[in-house]
Amino acid sequence: MSCPECEHCQRRAFELSASAVARRISTAAGTAYAALIIAEVSSRSGLTVERLLGRSKAKPVADRRLVAYWLTRQLTELSLAEIGKCFGRDHSSVVSGINRVSRWLKEKPMFAAEVDEMKRALKLRSRTMVPEVRAA
Repeated sequence: MSCPECEHCQRRAFELSASAVARRISTAAGTAYAALIIAEVSSRSGLTVERLLGRSKAKPVADRRLVAYWLTRQLTELSLAEIGKCFGRDHSSVVSGINRVSRWLKEKPMFAAEVDEMKRALKLRSRTMVPEVRAA
């Protein structure tokens, strides 16, 4: 139980409040950056944002969606559940997609080069947009 007069308890309450605020700011910045990632992936793949975020299971669409999951995980501090919300999916879909892309990156050098180029372009754009982006 905390006492309002104890300096330790006041410091702890402040630290918890600051942590909550920092997390909320980080989440908002990450969500904004996820929108940038979605736009970049859809643009580079010739898909509309609506198609990328839609329910299509067509391989070209679904594969690009998985790349967007992977990039969002790499370049933001968003949790798996938060990434899922950005894409209208649940966290288990995000986990599965990230694992699949990680496997492809090891197996397919041309694919890895393409994804790396997207990641570099996004990092350059992020410097002016979102300072809270993780340096991955």
